[in-house]
Amino acid sequence: ACLVGSEMCIRDSTCDVFEGFFDFLSATTLGLTGGNDALVLNSVGNLERSFRYLDGYGKINCYLDNDEAGQKTFEALRTRYAEKTVDCSRGYADSKDLNEHLQKKLSERVTNNKTLKFRL
Repeated sequence: ACLVGSEMCIRDSTCDVFEGFFDFLSATTLGLTGGNDALVLNSVGNLERSFRYLDGYGKINCYLDNDEAGQKTFEALRTRYAEKTVDCSRGYADSKDLNEHLQKKLSERVTNNKTLKFRL
């Protein structure tokens, strides 16, 4: 696994796409990445620049924000890559983004005094 775009990156069959680096870190903390390659857009405005990196993947997991920009970005990816794209935002539909979802999970842990296990 690697951060796509780095010189040492060898493509696996799946790439996880994130809007921001904190979403990537949240996914890693939650154990969602499974060792897949990752691409962090840093801004949905960088989407077109990401195509050259994404073109070789067989599956693209999209961990985008639950807002209009995130939905438009997913639709653009779906238009280009069709069934290769997976909308993973349904897993955190009650939150603005993956980072907020993690914050809620951590808050629940403190409130309920339960232990959550995160793979680091």
